[in-house]
Amino acid sequence: MTTGSMLVSLGAWQDLATLGAETLRGMSSAEVEVAQNLSDFTPHRAVEIGMDATANLIELRLIIEIDEPGTQTLATALMGNAPGESLVEDMLREIANTLAGAFVRRALDDATEITLGLPETITVEKAHEHLEAAEVHHSVNLVALGSRVRLRFHVVGAPRDNVSVASEMLREGMIVANDVRAASGALLARCGTRLSAAEAEKVKSLLGPREQVLVASGY
Repeated sequence: MTTGSMLVSLGAWQDLATLGAETLRGMSSAEVEVAQNLSDFTPHRAVEIGMDATANLIELRLIIEIDEPGTQTLATALMGNAPGESLVEDMLREIANTLAGAFVRRALDDATEITLGLPETITVEKAHEHLEAAEVHHSVNLVALGSRVRLRFHVVGAPRDNVSVASEMLREGMIVANDVRAASGALLARCGTRLSAAEAEKVKSLLGPREQVLVASGY
């Protein structure tokens, strides 16, 4: 099965618009609608969160774009008058994190496990680079608060490989691609685990620095 056919078959992929609307509705209590087109939409901000379907060798990204008027309207609705820049960025990252969590839970209905990274602010230019590089992508437009808030959600996917690295090279954010066990047989990290800094140090200390660990490439 190709990357595209696998992702398109996922209920989470098909239900992106519903998941996005439910996320916004739950956070803002506002009416949210799906729009076929966003006329004169010029994205001003973007956030993304990395995802990985480890068993399927697929790297995914959830990307959210919003224009500046919509950003300010949504921020005011959620946090009150004139929120600072850091709070605005926190708001957008929280939307991405909440939606990605809903996407992951929906994917479990199709017996597909997906791990999440951390949401981060990116430039609109970087977002478009990811869209152009993706093998497959799915985009939806949402409007809220009387169409004063307009967002575009994307999920993009591309195939990737696994690579073997010495345990001393393990870092926070790396995804282990098979079960990692100590010499005693004790399970140190389950396949698909996105390592925290503490977990990476634990594996290094218990395996020894030169023991090889299979991880997802690109992390």
